[in-house]
Amino acid sequence: MYPGNPYANFAAPQPQYPLQLGETSKAAQGAQPLPPPPGLPTPPFRGVTSATPLSEFTSSGSDASFSDGCPTPSPTKSWVQARAEQGRAAHIARVEAATARPNPYAAPSPAPLARPPWAGVGLGVRMHHGWERPFRNGSVTTDVQVRRVHARTIVDMGQWRDETGEVRALAGLFVERALEGYVKGFMSVAPFARELQDVFRQRHEMLAASFGEQLKQCVWEEFEAWWRPGKPTALISPTCQGRGQALAAGLGIAAFVGDLFNNNMLDAGCITECLQVLVGNMVVTEQIRAVDTILKHCDARLRIAESPALETLLWAFRTNLVRVNTSVVGMYQLSDKKALSKAIEAEFKRLGAAAAKDNQDLDGNGDDTPRQQAYPTLVPTAIWQPAPNTTPVLAYSTPVQHPHA
Repeated sequence: MYPGNPYANFAAPQPQYPLQLGETSKAAQGAQPLPPPPGLPTPPFRGVTSATPLSEFTSSGSDASFSDGCPTPSPTKSWVQARAEQGRAAHIARVEAATARPNPYAAPSPAPLARPPWAGVGLGVRMHHGWERPFRNGSVTTDVQVRRVHARTIVDMGQWRDETGEVRALAGLFVERALEGYVKGFMSVAPFARELQDVFRQRHEMLAASFGEQLKQCVWEEFEAWWRPGKPTALISPTCQGRGQALAAGLGIAAFVGDLFNNNMLDAGCITECLQVLVGNMVVTEQIRAVDTILKHCDARLRIAESPALETLLWAFRTNLVRVNTSVVGMYQLSDKKALSKAIEAEFKRLGAAAAKDNQDLDGNGDDTPRQQAYPTLVPTAIWQPAPNTTPVLAYSTPVQHPHA
């Protein structure tokens, strides 16, 4: 009691200081572990109870009594401790029961990226180079002039040296952008890659060649990871079963391959190798859809350059079609298989007719000037409309040599 204050009849509080790590109070040094109260279930993963902060705490009040220097917990603190342990056990039981029930409102799990570790992401840490924002803006716009401005901005901001790995990181971002699938602005990704290569060529020819090779390697590794049977990340593996987003990513990289061919970023041999991966071991309907996607995004130059290889692929496609009897994602039925096979037959005929027309035009006038290619060959849907491509796509032919008179 405070002297001179008749209204103060409570005990003066004693300051309590927190213990340092590794220290214990004098009262806790001789304290014995308390057994759980009778009737209280033992909490999970705590088979032996130990001294808790509530049992170790002592004060100079009437909450604890001492006998032979050893503290004895009061009934009040034992009740608080029992209630705390009971609440903890109930919480753990609720958590363990909740993990066994799926959340009906959860979003679908995103497809795991199958890409190899590119520059700076091998340890799970992405390197930021400063040009990610203009890259995103340039890969979604449909305006040709805006794409050119963003391409120049990226080239000006980057440190394009071999030891920095920025060229490979830039190529990897194009593949990541293609894995988003048929979203708004997808048809602008390949033209933006072509625009960047042109800007690189204006600055340094070696940079343009390095960017083209890195992009080709990243695209091939990603396509092989998604579509080659036997890969742990392949679309036909059990890990992607029932995942519609995985199919969207796989078809996105397939369409990107065809778009790069239309923009002279990939040659016809790369397209043939991708088709061989799909047709060589064709067992699911998704592989038929990928073949149809690649052919719809390619023009007649594919048939002109790889006519014998395409004939072999068409024969292999007809032979292996009988083995396709399932859909790994679960989105296609037998009627879809027949419709896709007819669409692929029609695409082969379209490429053959367009190639014959181009050869006839060349034989008629002998003109070897670059021609504007029809882009895109895929009929756009009402969701997105690609802007007209005004960037000339070069398709050179061997000029006729006339001997001098």
